[in-house]
Amino acid sequence: MDKQTGKNLQCLQCNTSFYAPNWWIKTGAKYCSRQCYWKNKHDEPWNKGTKGLIKPNSGNFIKIGINFEGTLEEYKSLHYRIGMMLGKPSSCQNCGKSGLKGKLIHWANISGEYKEIKEDWIRLCVKCHFEFDNQEKRRAKNAGILFQPTIN
Repeated sequence: MDKQTGKNLQCLQCNTSFYAPNWWIKTGAKYCSRQCYWKNKHDEPWNKGTKGLIKPNSGNFIKIGINFEGTLEEYKSLHYRIGMMLGKPSSCQNCGKSGLKGKLIHWANISGEYKEIKEDWIRLCVKCHFEFDNQEKRRAKNAGILFQPTIN
């Protein structure tokens, strides 16, 4: 019979004594089972102590449009209604990149007033949308040169 190598440890969750082989100790054995590990790791909610709105699994706070007055749900609902009303074109109206879908193409608000009319929205790829939304910063940097999307 082989001689066991390892030692008895105390579980951090349930204080039960358990045997851990050397290879397990090297990887950081602290719990007697997976159940104890997960129970110890997930005692508190993942977002305890955070302020603001956090999108699960993103790790990022959600920033609602600068001029939008309302809740996150209203903001999402507006974009959903715009998508239903105007459809889902697959090409950017500024640079002409085509074959885009899902998160690679966005409905961008032109006026900043978030009106539910066709003339107030433009379909942009992620890059053009980022440039369009940051035109105020770019205006100061480039002394008046603005990003002007070409509306077809």
